[in-house]
Amino acid sequence: MLDARNQGWIGRQQAPALGPPPNGPSQTVREACLGILGCLLILAGPCLHAWALAEWTQPNYSVTVAAPLIKTGDVQSGSAVLTLNHDGPVTIQVAAASSGSEVLNSSTHDTLTTSYKLTGPALSNPDSEWVPSATFVSPATSYSIQSIGPASQLTLWARAQTAAARANDSGNYTASLVLTASW
Repeated sequence: MLDARNQGWIGRQQAPALGPPPNGPSQTVREACLGILGCLLILAGPCLHAWALAEWTQPNYSVTVAAPLIKTGDVQSGSAVLTLNHDGPVTIQVAAASSGSEVLNSSTHDTLTTSYKLTGPALSNPDSEWVPSATFVSPATSYSIQSIGPASQLTLWARAQTAAARANDSGNYTASLVLTASW
């Protein structure tokens, strides 16, 4: 757009022998100014967007369920405070690090019923109830921070529940999530 406007305007100025442009010289100057202004607005939009910041203060966080699960149907939870630096509104999307990794698994491939919630005063839509792991990592689930930082603290909660009808294997159970903040 800028090239077409500028070439047309320069072309008119380089042909004085033909007389003034059909709409008069003020029309040509106005077209040039509008073309340049339009281009500046088009170029400034993406640049302003690129200046935004959203980054977690740590590359990795851990949630630990410290209390042992000792009987069938037992439920325990743990949490971690996550700090997000940002200078504008942010959307947070949660995904499994790999297929099925949102569910707590043992080294023997035993699983625990897993649910999560994300809370914090900066979230415009925090979870008030436990969210099943498959729903928590669904692309349809996202969280919003509408405030302008500089930092927001969020709490990621994880809940583990043993099977109701049988004893789960003993040992450590792990799950991996990726929280992506975009602006």
